[in-house]
Amino acid sequence: MKKRYSIILVIILFLFLGNFTADGPEFVIEEENVEITVLEDSSLDIWYFLTIKTTFGPQRGIYFGIPKEDILDYSVTSGNTMLDVEKQGTKLKIYFPAIADSGDVTRLKIHLLVPEMVYKDEEGRVGVEFYPAWWDYQQVNALRVKFIAPEGVTKEDLGCYPAPADNFGEEDGRAFAYWERVLNSGEKFRCGISFPEGYVTNVAEEKPSAGNLPLFIGLAIIIIVVLAIAFGIYKAVKAAKKMYTDPIMSMESLGVRKDLDNIEAAVLLGAHPFKIINILLFGLVKKGKIKILKWDPVKIEILPSRKEEKSYHCPNCGAPMRGESEKEFCEYCGCEVVYEGKTFYYENQFLLKGIKKDGTLDVNGIKLVLKSLNRTVDRKIKGYCRRDTEKYYKERIEKYWGELKKISPEERYRLFGEKAGWLMIDEKFDDKAGSTFRDVDVMFRPTSWWLWYNLPKGQYSGKEFAKEFGKGKSSIEKNPGISAKKLAGIIAPRAIAHSGKSCVCACVHCACACACVSCACACAGGGGF
Repeated sequence: MKKRYSIILVIILFLFLGNFTADGPEFVIEEENVEITVLEDSSLDIWYFLTIKTTFGPQRGIYFGIPKEDILDYSVTSGNTMLDVEKQGTKLKIYFPAIADSGDVTRLKIHLLVPEMVYKDEEGRVGVEFYPAWWDYQQVNALRVKFIAPEGVTKEDLGCYPAPADNFGEEDGRAFAYWERVLNSGEKFRCGISFPEGYVTNVAEEKPSAGNLPLFIGLAIIIIVVLAIAFGIYKAVKAAKKMYTDPIMSMESLGVRKDLDNIEAAVLLGAHPFKIINILLFGLVKKGKIKILKWDPVKIEILPSRKEEKSYHCPNCGAPMRGESEKEFCEYCGCEVVYEGKTFYYENQFLLKGIKKDGTLDVNGIKLVLKSLNRTVDRKIKGYCRRDTEKYYKERIEKYWGELKKISPEERYRLFGEKAGWLMIDEKFDDKAGSTFRDVDVMFRPTSWWLWYNLPKGQYSGKEFAKEFGKGKSSIEKNPGISAKKLAGIIAPRAIAHSGKSCVCACVHCACACACVSCACACAGGGGF
């Protein structure tokens, strides 16, 4: 009988360990950079920048914990690619852009918008606590957390709890607290800020009820102990395997940042918000995502994707089309039709937040898009020479103007269409476009996305083409249908500041008022698949 029980126990243990010995991925978090901004409605705008090194592949993606289930928005990008994400309760299942093998490095940008995160604190103060995403079995070699207070809060008003901040400062007129840590596998880091009342709305009076939390914690401890024993056996079997790399702390070398796209370059150069909106609209039109119905003020139609649309018609003559590829020529009028292209992170935000149901622009959504762009460009330019980078993009735009004048009139229309998103950044666009096409007698017939940009049908000489295109461009930059005042100050040129651990203020602890922030939101533990 005892022998039978022993055999059963061995079988159960073998099956249990099978979960661990399966060919699951192993990885290390080389960098986890987190920026948390407290918005005026008490929600948190959170950006994660993760650098993940796969040490044992293949790895298809990660499970990423989020602060609460009812988040308002989430998106994940890698480079300029939007990634597939499945929301599973308080976790996101994020698929990598490509399967990662051992030694591969994957970089992710994760955006979360989390509502109702500010709570009453001690008398006259409010605050928020936060656990950055933590990992069940992965070490975090470099965790950097930047907590940005609401507009109007000074760094003297800012308190931190429970961990004293490594640094305090102000950026773009907003106070922030900053921490750096190295975390072991399963380790959590708790941080938070507090500030005087009156800077945010929708403050919760009481912290969420703990409910059955003690029971849950007790059960969790039992489960963790059992798993730890089993995992210990698993680790012994694979003892020789090194899972982690040494902590890495690095800074990008100074120089020119050459990988900005045209919208990011426009932000860097301090273009007016209306100009940025216009260039963004132009890009979405070219990708077949929207159609401009009218200017002054602008009204937009979001076009259905090819997966949603059951029939396709030429925008020039209305003839039916197959819609089987991204580019197709109409069999009736010869019009070239481009259906759609891959969208960038800010274009997805614009489609989700920047357009009202009636097709007009949503100023609050536009603000979110522009703020997101501004933050992204600031991050990309850190460690680089801003002055030289601005010079690089100005020269790049001039180079495109020069190329236009060197080619044949027929090719000039084509190249202008390709580079217009860059050329529109130029403050002297109207004059340069006019001179580029003034002597072009070859007629141009707008097709596909030119019509979706609301360019009238027909044929144009070069001079007429430049005039019609400039008319639409000027309309939105003068009257897009939203208030310029509400967008003032979001995009503005600024000098780049370099900072590191060596600039930690000697009196940081003096500015850190004791705060008893009442609620902490912890993300669920993350892992890989």
